[in-house]
Amino acid sequence: ALHTLEGRHVSKDTLAKHENSFILQSHGVGKYGRCLGEIILNEVNLNDLLITEGHAVEYDGGKR
Repeated sequence: ALHTLEGRHVSKDTLAKHENSFILQSHGVGKYGRCLGEIILNEVNLNDLLITEGHAVEYDGGKR
C-alpha cells in the first residue's frame, strides 16, 4: 500500500522517465474492485522500488 505523498511523486516521475510505458503483471482484482499487480519499467519493479525507498509497504489483503 502506497503511504506517502512523496511516493506518488516518485511513481509519476519514474513513469515519465520511461515515457509512461510499462508492463503490468496482473494479479487479478481485489475485493474492492481495484487492479492488483506489479508495474515493471525496463526490468525495474516499481512496487519493489517504492517499498525499498520507504514509500510503500507490502500488503497481502489482511488487516493493516
